[in-house]
Amino acid sequence: MDADAPPRKRKTHKKNLPRTSISLLPNELIIEILLKLPPEIVYKFQSVCSKWRSLTSTPYFIETHLNQQKVPAILFQENTGCSELEVFFMENWTTRTSPKITIVRPNCISSESWKSYQTCLSYNGLIILKGSQNWFTDFVIYNPVNHEAVRILNPGGGDIYGMFFHPILRQYCILWGLFQTKYVEFKMLNLGPKPKWKEIKFGGSSVSSYAPLFPSLHIHDNLYWIAGYKNSPNCEEFILILDIIKEKFSSMGHPELACCRARGYDFSSHHKAMNLLKKDSSLSFIHFCRGEISHSISTIHIWILSDDVEKNWVKTHTIKEVELKSWVAVRGIAYANGELLIHWDFVRFYVLNLEEGSIRIFGRNYRGCMRALDHFKSLVSLKDCKPEIKMEEEEEEDGLRRRTRVRKAVKYC
Repeated sequence: MDADAPPRKRKTHKKNLPRTSISLLPNELIIEILLKLPPEIVYKFQSVCSKWRSLTSTPYFIETHLNQQKVPAILFQENTGCSELEVFFMENWTTRTSPKITIVRPNCISSESWKSYQTCLSYNGLIILKGSQNWFTDFVIYNPVNHEAVRILNPGGGDIYGMFFHPILRQYCILWGLFQTKYVEFKMLNLGPKPKWKEIKFGGSSVSSYAPLFPSLHIHDNLYWIAGYKNSPNCEEFILILDIIKEKFSSMGHPELACCRARGYDFSSHHKAMNLLKKDSSLSFIHFCRGEISHSISTIHIWILSDDVEKNWVKTHTIKEVELKSWVAVRGIAYANGELLIHWDFVRFYVLNLEEGSIRIFGRNYRGCMRALDHFKSLVSLKDCKPEIKMEEEEEEDGLRRRTRVRKAVKYC
């Protein structure tokens, strides 16, 4: 053996090394770590082991991960000439950098019928796509994170006007409505393993004749939406309310009643420049007010519903000298970090700083961007839901169950 050779290193057996596996960490610490990750990464980590899957699939983890998101992504469709359905997600709109855009192609939509589908609603990470082809209407409820979907087949025409998580049923539900000649027929559908349609009656309320204009907002066990254009309501019944626990409808006026009366605006022109948004956990009302002479927006009024029982409104911001040429096709999309994102003329996005009153353009022009929605990504699972729901079948099964109960009662009598 050479005397100048370096001494040999002692071999260390692997069994003598200290164990540093992440599985040794307590579950509480693992949950805190995973809560800080984006939902797409957490969904991939569910395939690592059964323990991580069970920790990230609990209602507590899904709800906590969803509620800690402060800045929503913006969901929209653009006419790009692609041969399949594309849904765009635009992020970091509160920063002054270029937008981060992610494209999702729902695998639940066939390549033959993708042109007929439009995004109409977003709630808790779930997207509702409406398809209409040859007098056949269907809806697809889709989560772009885990790619799970539920299809509602031919619900008698009509539209889905809202979606919410029912605190008693502990299930996601949708509010479906069909506009009749003098009223709107509403039904509620729970998306559980045994879905069930339930008709919601109005009890003689006049709001039954107003079709919703935009998808409803779920705040404090209530659904709020603005009445539509088919039967124009007066200003005192402009905002419709559905108590999802009591299943009762009501209405209230918007806070710009004095402005409407002073200027003598009609519904078809003036009310189109108003919309509702959710700000934190309160209902917000936005009025894009035009100038006296020009048709451009000159002032933006923002109100907050301070008391949903007494229906008291408080004005929080009045932004003057706003330069927006079009005032009809303008809509607020989302609040975040003291700013308001505005969708203008189906083409461009603006970001309004509420404290400074300054406004800046965000992103480029987007072709054919008819409806933009705020969207929070989530891990909400649809695995326990029935994959396909037919209104006719569910109603027939419900009627068959009722007839069977009647026969049994008669037999025992």
